Amino acid sequence: MIEVEEEIMLRLRGGKVAYHLVDGETILIDAGLYPFDKSKIPIQCKLPEEKLEEKFGYTSGNRSVVFRFGDGWFKAKAIGIPSGVSQPIYRRRIVHTYYLYNAFIGSGRVVWGFMTIGEAEREIYWMNKAWELDLPATRPIGIGVYPKVKILEFPNRHALFNFLRAKSRDEVLNLFECDGKNAGAACLFSLEPGDVRADEILYGLLFPRIDELMDLEECKAYLRWLGSSCAYNLRLHHNSGILHGTIRREDGLMTNSHLANHIVGFEKTWVTDYHMASEIRSRAEEKLKLEEYYCLWHVMNPLPAASLLVRARRRRISLLELPQIQFEVAPYKSFYVWENIMKIHAGLYSPASIYEELTASLIDGMEYGYNRGKVLEVERKLKRKMLINLSILKEELWNLYGLPKGMQRGVEVLRNLMRVKKLDEDYLNRKILELKEILCV
Repeated sequence: MIEVEEEIMLRLRGGKVAYHLVDGETILIDAGLYPFDKSKIPIQCKLPEEKLEEKFGYTSGNRSVVFRFGDGWFKAKAIGIPSGVSQPIYRRRIVHTYYLYNAFIGSGRVVWGFMTIGEAEREIYWMNKAWELDLPATRPIGIGVYPKVKILEFPNRHALFNFLRAKSRDEVLNLFECDGKNAGAACLFSLEPGDVRADEILYGLLFPRIDELMDLEECKAYLRWLGSSCAYNLRLHHNSGILHGTIRREDGLMTNSHLANHIVGFEKTWVTDYHMASEIRSRAEEKLKLEEYYCLWHVMNPLPAASLLVRARRRRISLLELPQIQFEVAPYKSFYVWENIMKIHAGLYSPASIYEELTASLIDGMEYGYNRGKVLEVERKLKRKMLINLSILKEELWNLYGLPKGMQRGVEVLRNLMRVKKLDEDYLNRKILELKEILCV
């Protein structure tokens, strides 16, 4: 089992990345599950001066690492960035990083690569709350606090990267010395049953001519199970008075309720990422339960037409919200436009491809799991086979389109590539024959 899990992680995340241990404060709920010296915490940074022992783990979301530990996986979340121009710098025992105050990430306020101390405290609180309520959550271990942190402030990642492209490392370090502000930064530790995310395995189903590689009825059954399990887990949290993490902003919603925050294993699924979680106390927060449910359908979902299915099946859309149709201008054309809009808003949408049929199966499962409070079970053998096969197909899809190994997700990048890159049919035929030989049956 361990060997298979390692192979899946290697396919999905590529080779392991390096991290180091530095001095820091640990606040632990369960010290027995912390694998390091209690005075040390992990970090991923450039080290222009320090020589520290390297350790290795699989990347998770680009700012975290996971590795096998006991019967599960130890996760060190928000410990920096493994590589690249924006990688924080650790120098003279000080963490040098950046602060985004109007980002389109999480709450909009981000210590680049890390968490604010408040975020870490909030997440460990809600993770522990979910764990104590016996909800399908990851197990909390504690948080780590970096003792000395300096930041440079930017509104968002676009401004940050424009700045970094124009500066050398020495120039950046000089700015930290002159203009850097003291700040707090923290990381979080948990024990997971695994770290494979529901969204990342769905990419495997986008492989060209998937119907020649996989039994589509088995795929649909698996997706109904996966969707029902994730949505049922969300419903359990809502029934316990917990929002997974959704807030209203002037420009829309910020949410943690998406498939990237659901872990999938060989037998069940779990919820993770609680830094935006909150208690349901008001009527407005009650309404956010519905938003979280529909966000789960389409946010971070690489399968096509998920947002169209939300529009089609969302129950509270009324005719008053439909765009106005001017029949006088072009009556016949307008009539057909109106008819199509009516179909969408009346709960009708016909999948236009086998890939959209797969999307519909996933969402059918979500509707069942959330509304009926049950999971649409399938055989354990099918769950195992699908998880292994989808990890293989995702890796091969990345190879097919030349995407970086270990890149966990990137639906817009992939969709653009699939639209503009013409694949060689002879090569694709050979690849499909090869895959038929290695996929589980």
